[in-house]
Amino acid sequence: MAGRIDSTILELHARVCKTMAHPVRLALLNALRDGERGVNDLAEAIGATQPLASQHLAVLRNQGLLCHRRNGNEVYYSIAYPKMIQACDLLREVLFEHLRAQEDLSRRAE
Repeated sequence: MAGRIDSTILELHARVCKTMAHPVRLALLNALRDGERGVNDLAEAIGATQPLASQHLAVLRNQGLLCHRRNGNEVYYSIAYPKMIQACDLLREVLFEHLRAQEDLSRRAE
């Protein structure tokens, strides 16, 4: 995808990035990488309270990043677009490369 990107697409991209730009939301997405899970299970998996997990799940859901279904009192969530996990993994790889490069520079400066 070369060339100029439409400003509407850039705004949508920024909105998705802003939505994901919270450690709890990233942890929830990571916990959902293997499939659907209930709110209580997700909260336990990331070490958060159920209300906190629910709040962040709602933000992700309202932006269309998660799907949800109800079964009795329990709400189950899944990732709407599995490629999001690949995108998160790729960004994390870039982060690790950046950190390694900084460490190398720091060692050379000593």
